[in-house]
Amino acid sequence: MNSKAAVKVAVLVLGMHRSGTSLLGGILEKLGCQGAQTKMGPNQWNAKGYFESPEIMKLNDDVLDALGSRWDDWSPLHPGWHRSPRFSEFRARIAELMAAEYGSASLIYLKDPRICRLLPLWREALTEAGYGLACIHTHRNPLDVTRSLQVRTGVEVDPGIGMLLWLRHVLDTEAGSRGLPRIFTSYSRILSNWTEFSDQAERTFGFSWPLIAQARDARVQEIIDPVLRHYDTPVDAFLNNSATPELAKDCLRVLEAWAKNGEDEAGRETMAAVRERFDQSSELFARPLAELATKRQQMRSLEASHMAEQEPAKRHEINVALRDELEAQQRTFCEQEASLRKELIQANTCLTQVQEEAEAEQAKLQAELNAFADKVIERDQTAAALRKELGQANTRLAQVREEAEAQQAKLQAELKASADKVIERDQTAAALRKELGQANTRLAQVWEEAEAQQAKLQAELNAFADKVIGRDKTAAALRKELSQANARLTQVREKAEAQRHKISSSYTREIQKLHRTYQSSTSWKCSAPIRAIGRLLKGKRRHVS
Repeated sequence: MNSKAAVKVAVLVLGMHRSGTSLLGGILEKLGCQGAQTKMGPNQWNAKGYFESPEIMKLNDDVLDALGSRWDDWSPLHPGWHRSPRFSEFRARIAELMAAEYGSASLIYLKDPRICRLLPLWREALTEAGYGLACIHTHRNPLDVTRSLQVRTGVEVDPGIGMLLWLRHVLDTEAGSRGLPRIFTSYSRILSNWTEFSDQAERTFGFSWPLIAQARDARVQEIIDPVLRHYDTPVDAFLNNSATPELAKDCLRVLEAWAKNGEDEAGRETMAAVRERFDQSSELFARPLAELATKRQQMRSLEASHMAEQEPAKRHEINVALRDELEAQQRTFCEQEASLRKELIQANTCLTQVQEEAEAEQAKLQAELNAFADKVIERDQTAAALRKELGQANTRLAQVREEAEAQQAKLQAELKASADKVIERDQTAAALRKELGQANTRLAQVWEEAEAQQAKLQAELNAFADKVIGRDKTAAALRKELSQANARLTQVREKAEAQRHKISSSYTREIQKLHRTYQSSTSWKCSAPIRAIGRLLKGKRRHVS
């Protein structure tokens, strides 16, 4: 229970008539829960009192009457009946009655066995009134319930009808309280160890009883008196009786197990299946059994009326006739009941077969559902693994992007540095070319001067030879001088050629060194694809042309 969301808490005491609900209500009051302002007093059927409001009982009777039912009707109510606009007025009456009976109390208990049948309406009305709900289910051996009802003056419920009433109440209240915080106990367990359910309630409901633990036992013992328990049939005697309806056995087994170990899904499925089968059976036999019960009541009323009207002397004769008629009616009733029981057994057999087929189909569907669930789980796991891998891949991609950006920045820096070096070396090469040009220019000038000097000397030699043909010594000297001049010219040429070769070699080495440096740089490698594409495009242009 979400205690923070609900300011007020209503503990619902749920159980069939004569199942220990009054004892349970009394214990809750002793534990510190507030009961209704008006309470039904004790009588010969309940010496400790009923711990329920007669006003709430009257309201519930009015609701049943509006439904065309009554407290001892075991037939199912129309599905969704509480959503009809007809019952809006009852929700308003419930709100007014709760305010009158409980005021502003924050922890109350509410007890009337009729609520078992009308729980959907009460659940909505109490929630609208601001109560958080907690349910305590109690049950009793159906044989003891029917015996207790059978002997009550003014009630006298037939044992067979009592069994049907027990089934209807426990099945409807179990279905109607689903989704609410709830615990299960029994009349026997309360008498033997009432603290078991009170401790379990604290754990399940999430709150503690207001009365301190030391004071609880003494107060609770005031209302627990096992002597007042007139019937105590062992549960096994009911479950092992072959004449007991299987629906009642299945239902009691679940309730006993829940009271001992707590509820489970298998038990809820069993209770739902029993309720469905019981509802189907009710559609077949509710009307004829109701008619037989009405006839039986009419016979009793007629007998009482005749007994009161006739003179004492004639009463014996009338009694004999009425007894004979009553016995005949009872024989007819028994025959009809036997026939109906036979039909009920046949119907239950058919229902059992249908149930078995439904269970087989359900098992098949469950197996398919489990297989599908396994596939879904497997695919979810695969998807989770893929998501994990995708996350890792995204992380790696981000890292690669960062590394690529860093590498790109580094390459850009190296490319810029290489470009600067290329520019510098281009400038150096240009300077070397300029120097080579200047050297070539100077060499050409020297060569021109040498040729001019040679031409001049040759002219002078020719002139001198013409003038001094006979002068051998002079001519020899001139030839020697000319030879020396030629030697000097050759030396000049060789020096100029060596200087030119030196300058050209130096320029070539610088260019090669620059080319090797550029080819080893990262920018050269990064631009390789571009050069390849360029060569490819040049090849294509040549091919096209």
